[in-house]
Amino acid sequence: AEVLPPLALLAVMAPFDFVIAECSRAEHYGYMLFALAFSDSWLFGLQIVQIGLWTGAGVSKLGPRFKYTVVNMSCNSPLAPLMPSFLRALHTGFPTDMRPSRLARAASAFGTCAETCVGPLCAFGPTRYLGVVLALGFHSFIFFHLPFASVQEWNIFCMWAAVYLFGVHEFALPPSGAVHPALATVLLLGLVVVPAVGQLFPARVPFLFAFRPYAGNW
Repeated sequence: AEVLPPLALLAVMAPFDFVIAECSRAEHYGYMLFALAFSDSWLFGLQIVQIGLWTGAGVSKLGPRFKYTVVNMSCNSPLAPLMPSFLRALHTGFPTDMRPSRLARAASAFGTCAETCVGPLCAFGPTRYLGVVLALGFHSFIFFHLPFASVQEWNIFCMWAAVYLFGVHEFALPPSGAVHPALATVLLLGLVVVPAVGQLFPARVPFLFAFRPYAGNW
């Protein structure tokens, strides 16, 4: 009763102005809102959405472009004047050779690995607390760089989601042991099919729905 009205309103508005869907972060909050409509499997739905988003975002950074993202995010940070030595170390030979240094490449590789692995780590019982800690560290790194674009609320939400969905609760199938067909269909389309198409054909799918945030290949 509480979930369906805003969900229906979003579904009606989105085809006429897709910016509304993007601003609402429908690829994350919208999928979760839909999962909340299922009283017996809402927690499983939220967990799967969070895992899918982390994994897709990590996979998107496997290309050759992401190493530039860390450099630019750090250099554009309002906190940049506080870390001049670190910023110089991110370049091969500052100020004459501005290519990403080994440090920048290592930081990018670690970030890619962390984002790709954090979902499976949270889902696997023995490592779920490690996954939560990794998620908090990953999103804190982004948060304290104060990057441009509206990612701060997303970082805060993901940290909360990591603690609540995988720290407080353990990943598991719904109590009934079965996922409602409607929920399974939406999760399959939204978390697998659409991101897969978007990863392979970036020009065909908006980068948020393709799970390519800050992938450097918009």
